[in-house]
Amino acid sequence: MMKRLWLGMMVLALALVLAACGGGGGAETPAATAAPVEEGYPPPTVAITPAQGYPAPRPTPTLPTGYPDDGRVWLIKPVGMQCQEPESNLNQEVAVLQNNGILVLASQMTSLAVCEACEVCPTSEHYRILVAPEQIEAAKRFGWEEEPR
Repeated sequence: MMKRLWLGMMVLALALVLAACGGGGGAETPAATAAPVEEGYPPPTVAITPAQGYPAPRPTPTLPTGYPDDGRVWLIKPVGMQCQEPESNLNQEVAVLQNNGILVLASQMTSLAVCEACEVCPTSEHYRILVAPEQIEAAKRFGWEEEPR
């Protein structure tokens, strides 16, 4: 009796699976289309004429209302070369400039992305000073350069 019950359940399950997965006789096959035509090699180039005024010119940065533009510039100088001990610190560098008549308005340390090679690349740590525009050339004589924007 148990065998007949199992056999009946298996037949019923098989019938359900076949009914669920059976072909849908009502679906139509889509009409055949022509095979795609192969394009020439290399594909033809399309001449693109640039639109007038494209790309748009970058706007010049402007300060919010109430901020004077006094032209002060940040200058940087690497602390030293990689794999070598630094020869000075920020306070000593600022003192050298001030002793030579260059007014340093602000000073700080900053980090920049640099290459990695001993005794070839500068350290990522840089001294950073803020000076008036008329003193930029004097500071450059001491190894300082304008900070990249």
